[in-house]
Amino acid sequence: MTHTYKNPWWRPGRGMAAEYWCDAKPIEYRSFQIFNRIPGQWDLVKHGCCVTQLGGLAGAKNAADLLISVFGEERVNSDRDLPERAAKTHATYHARFESPAETVARVDGCQC
Repeated sequence: MTHTYKNPWWRPGRGMAAEYWCDAKPIEYRSFQIFNRIPGQWDLVKHGCCVTQLGGLAGAKNAADLLISVFGEERVNSDRDLPERAAKTHATYHARFESPAETVARVDGCQC
């Protein structure tokens, strides 16, 4: 079965696809889907949108844990715009170096 999900970093004329697709079976983790789309790359997906791309399964799980710890499980599961805003603001990177409140403000302030 082929799975497709949004590439939030896509822009016209940049030579990349608007959607990612893969035949790999997703790994379900804390309401996220994790796809090993290409060798050495793991995509963390929520609500049909890639949130971040990592070099290993453990990193993808850690990113999911981090998003839940910052935004709370209820918001992660209900806010359908959160994955794209989190991706475009690189929330899983910044959350490692700033307070949860700063990361929430960064994502909520995104005009994306």
